[in-house]
Amino acid sequence: MQSEETKSSDKNGPYGIISSVAISLVVGWAYLIGVTFAVTNLSHVLDKSNDANGYAIAQVFYDAFQNRYGSGTGGIVCLGVVAVAIFFCGMSSITSNSRFALICFPQQVTCIMTAEVVIIY
Repeated sequence: MQSEETKSSDKNGPYGIISSVAISLVVGWAYLIGVTFAVTNLSHVLDKSNDANGYAIAQVFYDAFQNRYGSGTGGIVCLGVVAVAIFFCGMSSITSNSRFALICFPQQVTCIMTAEVVIIY
């Protein structure tokens, strides 16, 4: 973990990791409970001939907005927001991992190579 640039990195680095996992756990659990309670007819949600062609989560969003507002367009928009959030989550993961590949590992290789050179001479 690269947290040496922060104040009290020995405490704030692990605290940030643990708190982000805990917050994700609570929010994810609430999301799953909400989606579960939104399912009113399981056979309709899983049916291949429904409006979402059998995609259960899309049908849940669609049905929720259809029942509340008379149109399922809001459900499609909400599903799009979820898709964009997943995309940016993946991009941030790739970006943070590329930092390790470009910055951390070459430093370790240099240290190992320097140690081998010292041992040889």
